[in-house]
Amino acid sequence: MKKKIVLSSIATVAVLSLVGCGGGSNTPETNVAPKVSKISGIADDDLILNGIVIAKTPSGAVLSEGRTSQTDGSYALNVVHTGIVLVNVTCEDGNSTMLNPATHATQACGSDVSLNSLADVEAGVDQTVHISPLTEIVYQRAQAQAGGNMSSVTATEFSDARNEIGVLFGVDPIADNPADGVSAQIIGAIHTLADEDNTSVVDVTNNLATQLSDGSADGAADETVNALTEVMTSANITNNLTDNNGTYTPPENIAPLGNKEAVQKFIQDLRTQGTTMESYAKNEAQDMGTALDGVALDINTVSDYIVGIIDLVSNARDTNETSAGGLIDVHFDGDYAQMNVAVTKVSVTEWKYDASIAEHTYKGTITIPEVSQGTEYTFGTLNATFNGALPYAANIYDQNNTIIETQNVSLDITLVKSGDVVNATLSDFTIENAGNKISIDSVKAEVSYSKPADLNENPIFNYVKLSEIKLSAVAGDYSVVGTLSVPEYTVNSSLAARGGVEEVVTTTASVNMYCTTYNGNSASISNAEATLNLDGTNYTYEELYTYSTGVSLEIDDIKGNYSLDEIRNMTHASATCSDGHQVNISVYAWNGTSDKIGNNGYIPKQLVFEGTFKNTQTSGEISGKVNIELINASTINLIDNANVNEDAQLKVNINGKLFMPQRPETLVNIAYETKADDAHKHSLTASYTHDSTLLSVKGSLDKVGKNGQFTFTNEAGVKADFFLKDDKLINGDAFHATGSLVTKDGKVIATIETRNDNLVIIKYLDGTFETIF
Repeated sequence: MKKKIVLSSIATVAVLSLVGCGGGSNTPETNVAPKVSKISGIADDDLILNGIVIAKTPSGAVLSEGRTSQTDGSYALNVVHTGIVLVNVTCEDGNSTMLNPATHATQACGSDVSLNSLADVEAGVDQTVHISPLTEIVYQRAQAQAGGNMSSVTATEFSDARNEIGVLFGVDPIADNPADGVSAQIIGAIHTLADEDNTSVVDVTNNLATQLSDGSADGAADETVNALTEVMTSANITNNLTDNNGTYTPPENIAPLGNKEAVQKFIQDLRTQGTTMESYAKNEAQDMGTALDGVALDINTVSDYIVGIIDLVSNARDTNETSAGGLIDVHFDGDYAQMNVAVTKVSVTEWKYDASIAEHTYKGTITIPEVSQGTEYTFGTLNATFNGALPYAANIYDQNNTIIETQNVSLDITLVKSGDVVNATLSDFTIENAGNKISIDSVKAEVSYSKPADLNENPIFNYVKLSEIKLSAVAGDYSVVGTLSVPEYTVNSSLAARGGVEEVVTTTASVNMYCTTYNGNSASISNAEATLNLDGTNYTYEELYTYSTGVSLEIDDIKGNYSLDEIRNMTHASATCSDGHQVNISVYAWNGTSDKIGNNGYIPKQLVFEGTFKNTQTSGEISGKVNIELINASTINLIDNANVNEDAQLKVNINGKLFMPQRPETLVNIAYETKADDAHKHSLTASYTHDSTLLSVKGSLDKVGKNGQFTFTNEAGVKADFFLKDDKLINGDAFHATGSLVTKDGKVIATIETRNDNLVIIKYLDGTFETIF
């Protein structure tokens, strides 16, 4: 019932509304006020004072009438009209004068002085419409385009005429102040020409308008245009007429002159916004680097220390001892540290450690379950913890130049086994000291290993798949919070041939071979004479330095575990010194155990990082998401070093926000892709949004990165196309609409060119230019 009442009420209101709007004789009519547009400007041949100004429709109907100011030649008229308006100024005999703004001299202005201008009026919108010799030329050109009939002039003829004359002279003839700037200089040149020819400015203007009525300048064939070009050149006025000796034809597909401002804003946005973001990122990176210089965190050696302590506990358990001791060696960036460690059993699962390096001591506990031989392949869940202080591998100093001796570490480990697969989780992993802190909330990975035939041997590791890392860090004034995840793995065919994870022992040797100078006689040996033969295998150097009396070379990945003496004895030169003496050989060698990782072919197909980087002092912040996909992960060659990454096909997407202090947020989106198509190998799309500004770029380069195209666009419809060939910009050609161009709504506004100094410029069709950066 309620529904019926509601519906009937609505129906009643609707009916009453219709009746009320029926337009009966008693219904009052609503009067809408007409929209008034103000057109205003300056009348200039010099400044026309107290001139008669009339605004008319193209057919001649008067819309408004007034007078120019008696002090500066300005006028203002109100019109009620939409479309083309003709604005004329005429001097009145005996009542009008002309003022030279430079000399302040006045002269009589008779009725023979009459100039026209045009406007395309939008109802209710005010606009500037100057009247000058240049606008007279526009007026006559528009009339010529309309077949000589003013009543046929439309917005199209007006816009084309305004653009063409503007491009010829390098100004906007309608909107630019004729009493100031380049426009005033051009009108001054017209005055000079009139004085030279002993004629009036109006006559010179009419001659110019007649010769330019086709929209182009034909050099010597257009006598007055050619003469004006010479005067402008002498006055150092630069435009397309002076640049081309009076011969110039504007391109057909040119944009309205008013769009130059839109391009200038576009270039300014590219310059200022891009530079601001680059400068901000650069400064933040430098400051972050300074903060990191004083960070007292040494993650690289933490695992070495922890593994060394666990080994001591395992050895004590294997021999049923309640305590054990030993040395733990750590190599880090060429530095070497040796820590003396003693472990003591506290309970079945808990052990404590006491360690020292020189006078520094470190303490902590480790909780690890007892696992008897063989049960490491059958357990269900294992938990372990580590909590204590550890040293650095070498002397590290903080920002106050104070040596940092200790880093505090805590860690929880959980292993859940299912068949040959263990799901490992590291949680609450924290390293901190001196106000700096890195916390890994969790590391999740899948580890596959098999039981060896001899249980005394190490397990056979098949593969490791990292699935997620969640971390947070503080370094100085900076903080980072983020998650790295691996959503997808795939099997790479080349890597799968290596199998799982195999320990391989190799030796690296640094060898000096040199000759000694005796009694002032020089002696030398060439690198071609230096060889290294181990067990019948000749090794070539990875790095080589040649000096006056010998060579120094480094050889990596020598298969096997060789001592210093063995390397020295098997290293020789195939020739004696040039003075006949024996070659001196000095060898430095160290052993390195590396893992040969095939991982059964498993490699990440996709990596995703999502997080926030923040300056805690300025509140500056960068947050976002990075998605990296290796498209051909299954087929790329990862074994042959010569071809690694040669055919990698990457797809990278970056989406984020940039918060710069005291600025609105900036949205950044970047997509990069390498494709199998060599002609468009590198593809890029990017955009950023700042306030109401939206700038976008899209383009591609060939395989060698020297040929391609990039297109920049903005929210106003401005587009800049950059074409590259052989690593050089293809200069724009406005006449044929080819090469590197700036357009708006499909019409040419400017060309993009390089100067001799490789400076990239935007050259507008009116002859002016500006640099991009």
